[in-house]
Amino acid sequence: MQPVAPWQILFSLKAFAAAMLALYVAYSLNLERPYWAMTTVYVVSQPFTGAIRSKGVFRLGGTITGAAAGVSLYSIFGGSDLAMMIGLVLWLYICGYFAMSDRSPRNYFFLLGGLTALLVGWPGSSMSSGPIFENALARIQEIGLGILCAVFIDSVFFPRRIGPAIDSEIARWFQDARSWARDVLDGRSEATTIDRSKLAADAAQIDTMLVHLEYEMQDNPRRARWLRVLQQRMLLMLPILSSIDDRLLELRNDSNRFPSDLERIISALSNWLASDVPSEKLREITAKVEAFKPSTAVGSEWEEILLVSLSARFVELVRLWSDCFELWRQAQTPQTKPSLHLQMLARETVSSPHRDPGMILWAIAASFLSFLVAATFWVTTGWPQGSTAAMMALLMSLFFGAIDDPTPMLRMLIKVLCFAVVLDTLYLFVIMPATHSFPTLVIAFAPALIPLGILASNPTTFMVALMPISMITLQSTAFTGFASYINGMVAMICGVLIVYLVSSVVKRISADTSARRILQAGWRDMAALAGARGGFSAEGFASRMLDRLALLAPRLAAAGDTNDLNAIDALSDLRLGLSIIDLQQWKDELSGVASARVRRVLFGVSGYFRRKTSASSTEAPIWMLGQIDKALLAVMGQSDTPHRSQIILSLAGIRRGLFPRVPGLLGHNDVAHELSEGESITAAAG
Repeated sequence: MQPVAPWQILFSLKAFAAAMLALYVAYSLNLERPYWAMTTVYVVSQPFTGAIRSKGVFRLGGTITGAAAGVSLYSIFGGSDLAMMIGLVLWLYICGYFAMSDRSPRNYFFLLGGLTALLVGWPGSSMSSGPIFENALARIQEIGLGILCAVFIDSVFFPRRIGPAIDSEIARWFQDARSWARDVLDGRSEATTIDRSKLAADAAQIDTMLVHLEYEMQDNPRRARWLRVLQQRMLLMLPILSSIDDRLLELRNDSNRFPSDLERIISALSNWLASDVPSEKLREITAKVEAFKPSTAVGSEWEEILLVSLSARFVELVRLWSDCFELWRQAQTPQTKPSLHLQMLARETVSSPHRDPGMILWAIAASFLSFLVAATFWVTTGWPQGSTAAMMALLMSLFFGAIDDPTPMLRMLIKVLCFAVVLDTLYLFVIMPATHSFPTLVIAFAPALIPLGILASNPTTFMVALMPISMITLQSTAFTGFASYINGMVAMICGVLIVYLVSSVVKRISADTSARRILQAGWRDMAALAGARGGFSAEGFASRMLDRLALLAPRLAAAGDTNDLNAIDALSDLRLGLSIIDLQQWKDELSGVASARVRRVLFGVSGYFRRKTSASSTEAPIWMLGQIDKALLAVMGQSDTPHRSQIILSLAGIRRGLFPRVPGLLGHNDVAHELSEGESITAAAG
């Protein structure tokens, strides 16, 4: 167990002060449920100021939306409890779908939209007792009060800005990127896998933090925009460095094929990357890299094509590294006017995260099954608190719906609930009746809330801390007897237990299954890229594939080293997809035989990835190698094609992605032999 950091103690003390302030104001204003305000403080409290404000905005917006939805549904279906429940369930799942579709902190808005409607409108639950409009209004008021108190205390006492934390993450990313680039150039292949994982993790962490930066008033609003553009360029570094690593690895397998002038360029690049001010020698290194361009005339060997491809990747690396530093300087001084180049990069920046509607619908179906079981138990037993159990089944399904296997967290939650019942019973029926003033109430709460606040500072133990606090807010000894309180607590535990049991049967999705679905989504994109006429954004495709790469890493680790999916290189698929996009962009410049052969290559690639989606085959058929080599030879013969080099590089990228272990081009006779089967297959498919 890690020792408690000083900032965690400060976090807990600030949260406690804000909670007591919210409680005092709520009592002074004679609000109906003052504990809602206290709980809200702990819900929105985050380690960084920007995160507190963003979560407060999302929570308040979701609360207002959910309260309005609950009141509206009641005005339509208030005469029938059954109709009201159906309406609330439908609303919850609409909100749940959007919440699970958005993996950014913004999904909290949709989560609260569904949760609040249930809390204010669910018939027969102790959580939503009282007139619905007054209940909804009270919830908005008290949650708004809690948010204001949390923001006020954090802003006045030792605010911890997220901007410097992002700066630190970006500095670490530059260090990791420089380390990986130099490992690649120096041929230290054993270190590149670790470097690549660190680079992807750093960029993903920065993306999550940028959402909160927009809510820090101390920062120029344009700073977050430039950091987002920088983060996207940082992600593009992965396929570039991976491609360079791939080409250098093959060239180094035979030292006789490694030109001496290439060694000089690699040395110059490595020294340039080590510089903290790369702009000083940008023109010099660019001129050296661009001067190294072997020809691609008819009859060129595969090694020469690899060298041309490598040279192009070196140019992209220099430009991308320079762009990152220029964007970093712009983000540090966002008030300065950006260059035209940076403005163009900002316009091209897109975010296209991976989404899996099928898994979301499956999570909703599992949630609905949990609700049906809880509702059946309620109706069959006639238990008055069965309504609360059914509602808890819905809420817990919404909270944990996006997790592949929620059973470990639900099992922990049941234990936490049992602990919370003991703690809250002690407070509600022993300690609080003995308090007769607000100062004594503060003293009574301190021994429990301050340690719980330290737990709340850690995302992994946040729910452990929140459940006891939130359950205090749901009960008041002034209105509730011991028997009804215990009944309500048992109902809550029963609701979570039902979700746990149902999830154990129908919702446990293995890491292997989840990883396979993510890979298959990428393969479907590849099939669509190769089969389409164009119009795809390279930035959007790269963003989506890199997002999948971040999702794959923990799932493949959980699947184990013996899993066949670990042999699949998702970054290689990304490089292949970018080559397909480039080929689609320039293929219309070709004519005659070259055009026909390139189109056959795209047709074959599209068919291969369609089959791979269903069969999960990792090997491309050998006849496709002949098709690609024949297309390469044909394109190299068309010297009048404006973008011939780009087309050749795209075909070489596709060949390297599909057949990484084939060292050289097939000869003209070999190509004809290999194509005899492939062309007949193409004709039959056409």
